[in-house]
Amino acid sequence: MVRVGLIGTGWGTRTQMPAFRLAGADVVAICSGRRDRAEAAAKEWGVPVATDDYRELVERDDVDVVSVCTPPAVHAEMSIAALNAGKHLICEKPLAPTLAEASEIAEAGRVAAERRPGLVRVVHHEMRYIPIRRHLSDLVSQGFIGEPRAVVGSVLVPLGTDPTKEPYWYTWIADRAKGGGFMTGLMSHHLDLLRFTVGDLHDVTGHTSILMNERPQLAWEYRDGDEIGPDSPTVGMREVDADDTAVATGRLDNRAPFVLSGTWSIHHGSGVRLELYGSEGSLVLDGPTLLGARAGDALAPQEPPACYGLPEGTGMVPLCAQMMQEVADVVDGRCEQSATILPTLDDGLAVQEIIENIGAAPVRVSERTT
Repeated sequence: MVRVGLIGTGWGTRTQMPAFRLAGADVVAICSGRRDRAEAAAKEWGVPVATDDYRELVERDDVDVVSVCTPPAVHAEMSIAALNAGKHLICEKPLAPTLAEASEIAEAGRVAAERRPGLVRVVHHEMRYIPIRRHLSDLVSQGFIGEPRAVVGSVLVPLGTDPTKEPYWYTWIADRAKGGGFMTGLMSHHLDLLRFTVGDLHDVTGHTSILMNERPQLAWEYRDGDEIGPDSPTVGMREVDADDTAVATGRLDNRAPFVLSGTWSIHHGSGVRLELYGSEGSLVLDGPTLLGARAGDALAPQEPPACYGLPEGTGMVPLCAQMMQEVADVVDGRCEQSATILPTLDDGLAVQEIIENIGAAPVRVSERTT
């Protein structure tokens, strides 16, 4: 059984802990910057070791895999420490707040793998495991649309206008220096999904914006999973400097164009949509529905195969569990990593390069007055 050391008690205990359990892994140690949180999580989940020192966790002989599930600002130091200790690594996305730090993690991973061949080094882009997204990737690679001619995508979601969601509030997500923003928080997933579907992205340009210049700050230090809503107490408004809107455009391997845009600072929103047009056909993803057709035929539903089914669970837990299962399979020697769809540190680095390229200076949108 794979033994896991988990760093982070927000998303880590709310989603990753049950996901590891579903995947048959054993979380043997948990770490938080606040010892009381680590001890509370350990008691709740029956984890034998709780600590407030990540260095102690990564050096433990009974830890095979280290999962770094903290805000991005500390990803580099924790991930590099785990790799230097010879541990398999799962790092939450984005790899780091900056391309320089992300590059350091990726390089540390390469060095560690030279010392220990077969070392698992992945970034937590669990959305690859959505069954319809796996099927979409398969269809494109099998030539369903022929040579790509144009790809257009949008991610339009009201997370930043909903007080029950974290992006509505001023937390680290609103702070660029801490790795916050729509680009890192959500667009990074969809950039990875686009690469997973069509391959490398080239000549990427674009821009980012801030549609909502201020956000209310909670009266306590928010932790992922805390109950929040319109009546949550605040200490006033605070100016944000992290983007909440992004547009990226570039070219695919064959020089065909793509455009991917999105925001979470809108009301309503049409959700996630991706249109792929090729020389032999088309595929249109609209939320959970995938339509496709060869040239001359009408668009029709395309259902994913049963083998892409997910384990039972709520929220993101089933996706994370599917990813953790592939990590466990590689660690235990049941398969090679090349036989999985695990997103590597190099995949995370490629996304980080795009984020840094187009998101360095988000422009504030001013409300016109008359």
